[in-house]
Parts: sequence; structure tokens; C-alpha cells
Amino acid sequence: MVRRFDYWIRAGRRTDTFLLEFAGSPDGGRKGMYGKILKRMVMEIKKAISNTIAAGWKGLLLLCLAAFFFGSFFVSCHIRKAYADRTLENTFGRGETDYKRISVFFSPKSEMDREQMIMLRNELTRQLGSSSSVDTEHMETVFIDAYEAKVQIPLSYQHTFLQVDASFVGGHYFDFHTMTFLRGGAFHEDDSMHDGAVISESLAFALFGSKDCVGKTVWIEEKGIRICGVVEDRKGYDSRMANPETQKIYLPYVLTGQLSEQPEVTAYELLLPETLDGFALKNVDELFSVNRYDREASLREKEIYIVEETDRFRMLPLLKTAAGLQKRMIKPVPVAFPDWENERIIAENRMLLVYLIRFGIVVLFLFCIPGSENMAERRTRSR
Repeated sequence: MVRRFDYWIRAGRRTDTFLLEFAGSPDGGRKGMYGKILKRMVMEIKKAISNTIAAGWKGLLLLCLAAFFFGSFFVSCHIRKAYADRTLENTFGRGETDYKRISVFFSPKSEMDREQMIMLRNELTRQLGSSSSVDTEHMETVFIDAYEAKVQIPLSYQHTFLQVDASFVGGHYFDFHTMTFLRGGAFHEDDSMHDGAVISESLAFALFGSKDCVGKTVWIEEKGIRICGVVEDRKGYDSRMANPETQKIYLPYVLTGQLSEQPEVTAYELLLPETLDGFALKNVDELFSVNRYDREASLREKEIYIVEETDRFRMLPLLKTAAGLQKRMIKPVPVAFPDWENERIIAENRMLLVYLIRFGIVVLFLFCIPGSENMAERRTRSR
């Protein structure tokens, strides 16, 4: 331990000599200012290391706890950047009105289809129009939505035949889900032909051997579909855990009418104005006739699951999720989550773990500080 301490002292002296020369260099005031700042930083680090060594194992423990504590902030910032992006809210929420993003997931038994989606839109428009807190006359966009149905379909091109995961989507799906387009672009619900498709990069290579395939036609049950865009594959640990299959195709939901088996809508996403605290979630609950006094039982009875996405990764919502974790383990949610929601659940659990670790570090830090300071003082006096 003493040898290591002497090593740091000798290294610190050499660093001091270099920084003093750098601080007094005739190249200008900026270099001198930077040198003084670096010298102060090195002095503080030397002081912290010497105190840690003097404090013994408790000091080393404090140093490790501090490293873990500040490292947890980088992890939480990475999760928020990846999953708590507010680009959609900021794009449609220009002005004084705040917007909230809410997702609704249905059981496969719900038999939700496009006609029911249109009915939900009309009912929600009526609700917001009758509310005194929403100025629909001066708002460019009152709300936007998107919906998705997933099924496996046979896909063919020339002599290549594949069974791939297909997402039949409608509304502003590509606004809700940010994707990196390598070629072409997205299709829209208002397109007249409804014959476009977006495929993943890996599916493009499996079918065509290249991602330069925009304009080519693939076949789904004798129906020709034109490729209008190629998106980058989802990467990362969360994506592989949620669904290791990367060959995917996105199709307009209206094409489900031409399939032999029509898939039901399992996910419905909304972006609503938050004129009052809890206003958006209240309207969604009213839309699906959810009993707010016994909300959890009502959601299970209707076999739906509602998630407020905008504030999902903040501390208070995470604590509420942790409080209801035991009930969810005993009575699983009777819905089929899409891949992107499973990714967010994984990130949500990781974020909750980060907060728990951070809390434990604070407790240990407060517990170890008095002992480490007393030990450092005793060793200094003995020398």
C-alpha cells in the first residue's frame, strides 16, 4: 500500500512540473488558463486518491460506490435517449399545448378491426370536441393515432419463398416509431393504391441480395406488393431479447381484407393534448369505458392494457410499476405485446434496477463515510 502511495506521489510531481510549464507557456492566455484548470483537477484527484489509500478498504469501497453511482446516470440517460424520445410530442405539440403519448394493447380475443378503429376515432373526436379545455378550432392537430396487427405470412419473389413476420399498420405508424430508412420511404394511410410495403434490411438481402430493391414486387397469396422502402434492422440486446427475428415487412392494414385469415388489431397508439393533469389518460379510459375507481380490475375484465408512454421512465411511474409487479406476476396481463413494447418493458425493468442500485449506493455511502474519515485521521496521526 505504501509503495503504491509513493508511486502516486512521484507521478503527481512529474504531472505538476508539466502543468506548471504548460500554464506559464508564452503561447497565450488560453493555454495558461487550461493549464491551471488541469492542474487543479489533478491536485483534487491526487488528494482523493491519497485519502482513499489512507482510509483503507472502506475508502476503496467508497471509491467503487461513487464510480457505480455516477455510472448509473450514464445508463439511465442512455435508456431515456433510446426509449423516452419526445420528438413526436414536440412535433405535434408546437405552441402552448402539451401532448401525451398513450398505448393501448388488446387481447387477441377482442376482435378489433379497422371498422372499430374508425369508430374509436370518431368517438374520441366527439369527446375532445365536447371538452371545454380543448380549443379544437385553433389547433392544427387535435390528436393522431396508429394501430398494428401482427401475423406471419408467406412471402415470395421469383424462386425464393419465406415465412416472415408481417405488421399490418394504419394511421401515423411511422411517426410513432422512428426508423432509419436506407432506401425509399414510408407509405401513408391516405395513399390511393395501398400497394406499398416497407421491409427490413435483412429481408431485403434474403429476397433480393441487396437493399437496392425499391420498386420491385413481392407476392403475398397471389397479391403483388411493391417495395417502397427499406429500413435498418433493429439492433441491440433489447431487440434480440424481444424478438430475435429481423426479417420483417410492414404493410397497409387495408390489405388484410385480401388475406385468407384477417389478423386482429393488438396495439393502438394515441397522441392526445394534455390540457389538464391526467386529461389524456382520462379520455382514453372513457373511450374504453374503464372504471377509474377500480381501474386494474376493469382493465383485466376488458382484457386491455393501457400505458402512458411519455412519462414512463421517470421515477414516480417506475415506482408505481414496481408496486404492481407482484400482482402482474400472480395474474399475467391477458394481452399480446408487440416487439417494440417488449423492448420497452425490458428497458423499464433495467431502469427500475438502476434506481434501486442508486438508492442502495446512497445508503452504503452514508453508512461508510464516518468510518472512513475516522480511519484516515487515525492512520495520519500514527504516521
